Amino acid sequence: ATGGAYTTTNEAALGLAITDVEAISSLGQKPMIVVGGPAINSVAAELMKNADGTMLSQEQILETFQPGTAFINFYGDQNAVLVAGYEAPETQTACSVLAKFKNHALEGTSMLIEGTNYDTVVVTPVN
Repeated sequence: ATGGAYTTTNEAALGLAITDVEAISSLGQKPMIVVGGPAINSVAAELMKNADGTMLSQEQILETFQPGTAFINFYGDQNAVLVAGYEAPETQTACSVLAKFKNHALEGTSMLIEGTNYDTVVVTPVN
């Protein structure tokens, strides 16, 4: 057709996306991108455990995730990337940053994503 837009996509295999309940048993065995914070995603909660192996408390979660912010964290020992934000808009913006990683200088194991609009997002290495 004339005047239309053309986009190339890569087809994802069936079964690629699974729930956190399905993923928890294979954590560390196969590469994962985990989306959602520890308050709603059991895999995220497992990844973000305290150094002593205990789960984060509600207070620790609220201290970590502030309105307007999200994180992209790499857990090398678990072979996983966690994308999680304060709420859905922050998490979706962080997912866009990860999906369009070539547009950002992602470095280190943790990135702070500030903003809920991809066009004005600020991406900062944490470590």
